[in-house]
Amino acid sequence: MEAQSIVEYIKQTYPKVVFKPIKFSYKNALGFVVTGDKVIIGFINKSGNLCKVAEPINLSEISNDNIVDVLSKIPIVNGFTDKDRERLLRLFQRTDKEKTITRREHNALVQELEQQLQESNTKQSEYKILYDSESNKVIAVQKEYEEKIEQIKQQFEARLQEYEQAKNKLIEERDQIRGDLGRFQTDMKEFVRTNELKVEDLQGIQKKLTEERDLLQNRISEIIQAEQAKQAELAANQEMLSNHTELMNRKETELIELQKSLAVVNQDLEQLKITLRTSELQREALEGYKSRCQDKLLSEKDEIISKIKEYNQRWQEWARGVESNFEEYKRKLINDLKKVSSSLDVMLAKRNELDQKEKTKLKQNIKDIQAELQRTVSEQLIRLNEKDEQIRMLQSAGVGFDVRDGNEVSSYDTLQQELQESQAQIERLKAELEQVRSLLAQNNATKVQATIDYDNCYAIVQNFFSLNNIFYRKQEIIGRLENVITNGIGNFINLNESVKQDIRARFEKLKVGINKHIQFLDLERYINSEDFRYLKSKSTRNKVSPKFCADLNTILDYWNENKAEYREQDRQLTNIYEDLSGAVRVYVRIKPLIGLEQKEKTVSIGVSNNQKQKRIVLNCENVPGIKNNIRKEFGEFYGVFDETFTNEEVYTGVQGIAVDFKTFKIDIDSIIESSESVSPGLYSTFQQVEDGYSIVIFGYGLSGSGKTYSILGMNNRPGLIHYGLANLRGVKNIKLKYLFEQYFGAVNVNFGKITGKIHNLINEVPQMTKFAKDERADFAERIPSDLNVDNIKVRDIYRLTDIIEQYRISHGRIKKTPNNPVSSRSHLYFVFEVTFETGRKGYITLVDTAGRESPLEIFNIFLDPSKAKLASIMAPPPVGGESGVEKVRRPELDPFYTSKHIFEVLKEGFYINETINHLLYFFNKKNYRQTKITLQHSELAKYTISNYYVDPKDEEKGVDISNNCLMIPIMSFLDTLSNRKKSEFDYKPTKFIMMCMVRQEERYCDQIFDTLDFAQNVKST
Repeated sequence: MEAQSIVEYIKQTYPKVVFKPIKFSYKNALGFVVTGDKVIIGFINKSGNLCKVAEPINLSEISNDNIVDVLSKIPIVNGFTDKDRERLLRLFQRTDKEKTITRREHNALVQELEQQLQESNTKQSEYKILYDSESNKVIAVQKEYEEKIEQIKQQFEARLQEYEQAKNKLIEERDQIRGDLGRFQTDMKEFVRTNELKVEDLQGIQKKLTEERDLLQNRISEIIQAEQAKQAELAANQEMLSNHTELMNRKETELIELQKSLAVVNQDLEQLKITLRTSELQREALEGYKSRCQDKLLSEKDEIISKIKEYNQRWQEWARGVESNFEEYKRKLINDLKKVSSSLDVMLAKRNELDQKEKTKLKQNIKDIQAELQRTVSEQLIRLNEKDEQIRMLQSAGVGFDVRDGNEVSSYDTLQQELQESQAQIERLKAELEQVRSLLAQNNATKVQATIDYDNCYAIVQNFFSLNNIFYRKQEIIGRLENVITNGIGNFINLNESVKQDIRARFEKLKVGINKHIQFLDLERYINSEDFRYLKSKSTRNKVSPKFCADLNTILDYWNENKAEYREQDRQLTNIYEDLSGAVRVYVRIKPLIGLEQKEKTVSIGVSNNQKQKRIVLNCENVPGIKNNIRKEFGEFYGVFDETFTNEEVYTGVQGIAVDFKTFKIDIDSIIESSESVSPGLYSTFQQVEDGYSIVIFGYGLSGSGKTYSILGMNNRPGLIHYGLANLRGVKNIKLKYLFEQYFGAVNVNFGKITGKIHNLINEVPQMTKFAKDERADFAERIPSDLNVDNIKVRDIYRLTDIIEQYRISHGRIKKTPNNPVSSRSHLYFVFEVTFETGRKGYITLVDTAGRESPLEIFNIFLDPSKAKLASIMAPPPVGGESGVEKVRRPELDPFYTSKHIFEVLKEGFYINETINHLLYFFNKKNYRQTKITLQHSELAKYTISNYYVDPKDEEKGVDISNNCLMIPIMSFLDTLSNRKKSEFDYKPTKFIMMCMVRQEERYCDQIFDTLDFAQNVKST
């Protein structure tokens, strides 16, 4: 009940009743107060306060004279004039001779007063006086309304009683109310389940339920507020109530009980909201349909078959206009048939409550319906095949899409021939795609201010101009991609037909969406307007219409509201670009020098016209005793990072970015890379995992160049893996799916043979068991029970990498070398499976590659070349091997380096170089580039690090157990990892990223040259 008093109740219930209260006005009146045996004289101001105008008079000393004296000294104030003072003085300035009044006059006055009092007592007043305690006012109401007032009082009392009853019921019958809510929920579900309701009917029901629930919850809030107001009123009247404490305790207890009851009811109402939301009602309705489906199958078989035929007729009419995407339509038809048939089979299995006759009839009806469905789908598939053949006949040979018959697959040799024939066309298309990448980079770097001076129209226009450039580039990107997709996609023979169709479909959908936004914004109209021309000159800016600036303001607001969607468009365009172009990115990161080493700086970022380029300059011109004492520029690469970049800045591409080092979280949406930046962040690569792609990131470089530090972090300093995983959105679970090392098996280079081996640490790499060693049990013993690799937390990766490092050291796959005291001697693969809340899965693979070192340089560092040749050391014992090393090792060598240690580092060097060469071949093929394959010379003295012991083309077909590298099979495994359980229509190309780390010291000039040359040979998409 909202009214707190009868007066308030009357005002709410009878709004036409006019209240005109009588107010006692004390303004400007003169008065006195007797207090403490003193008389105080003063005037009463408009607030009713007595303001003293004379010193207080002691009552014990009062006399006619001192009263007169005081009154004569009263100052003139507003409302008290000289005339008023004279009248007062006359009252007290009489002499004994003056008569105040005669006895007869006195008696007459008394008689007159008595008569007036008698008349007043007998005369009925026209008003009834009411007192409003809330406003502290006296209210006069005409007596003719007295009866109506009484009725109102009765209504008020009745409502008050109803309110009290409702309140008491909430407290005393709480469980019953909850039961009623539960029964209502059950009844509503039953109603939805048993009636033929459409989606709009369910939405209407849910809307009505929401309104009623909100009304109930509002009433609950009002009850609490009313009781709290009563409690406050009791507290305010403490001095007027003798039993105040008792009443307050009782009210407080009552309020607590009421709040408990209402909280429970409110909780039930919230649960009701969840239970009866639209999706739940739809589910109940669907269950109802399913339960009635059996009856329909029994009684309405002919009608169902008739509807199927009607649908087939409409479909045949629609199919006349189909000219593409035949495989997609076929797949959809088959999938739909499977779903319907499966549902019918489920219905057939749930017929236990039927008698035998009904079971037989249901079974037959379902068979008839399934037969009609199969016939319909067969007709539709035939129709699609006919249309497909017609289109194929019309297509020009060798133009457009690849045409294949049935399951016929082109052979490897045919693919090679096609690759060679279309190489020139691919180079032209890649140049076109490079323009697309450049435009996307410009869009990413264009900043539209979120907060600007909206009073400054010129500032608004500058932001609008940036916005217009973004959409202009979007149109140019769409045009270039459309040209490539329409006229040249057939040349990308690395992509199968389903991937090409997927690229087309995604591009068309994206193009339509972007064009809709462009049409809606109508930016060209503003750019070409007269107002825009006025703004170009300060002298004409005063002619600009205010409405023009207001319209631009609105468009900029629209941009800010939809900025995330527009950036997402560019991200999807990037995905399409990379799907076409090969998706191999190469970054170069320069390791910083420390202390005196800074004098040996040999590496810098290329500069042209005072602007940094995505190139690296190596200057070893004045370095003595090296092979490559030259100055050379390498690149262009996808991105370059100088020595000032930290790991988090490599991730974002922006220096000085804010990071929460407890969670590794970064505000990615706020990242705006400079248009002049040569260091695009890797965050966009990790974001592609959210779209269902897999990414593989390699850390490559000379031992000690910072590969492990950059990829995995070190000493509680986060690496790219920490930032990449922590900033994925909508992640449900992260699992370390595979952990394995790639290491040499046998090295017999004198006979031109080499083999590799996979060491499985977590799970087993499928189809590679013949070339693997199972170390899973041994490694599992080192993982603590509170580290769950199936649901790994990003912060736990620190502990995991520490465990892995100690394990590898104990197994000799991390060793001390002259270049690095903890050099990785095997390639380490982390494969993380990321499950998103949508159910989608993506894979992130990080590869900490072994440090690349030339076997010839290792030989010269450890052994005396004047006493033995490399070929003799690599020969079998007793000529070569560990015993051969012992005979010719340098005497000044650190005793730490045993003969076994040195010989293993030599063998590792041969195998690591072989794997890097195979990796280069794989990347170049991804980028549609030919790689010249030159096998190693039979004389070990002519060993060249860029030549091969194993032909990578052979390993694309199969693996020789006595001569293998294993890099191509491993890359193929990672390339198809995310697509193993997908149909070919859901295929997503894997993204490969190579992070090349370079040192700067002069003594490593030759090795730095080799690293940059490798990066140059891979290039970037």
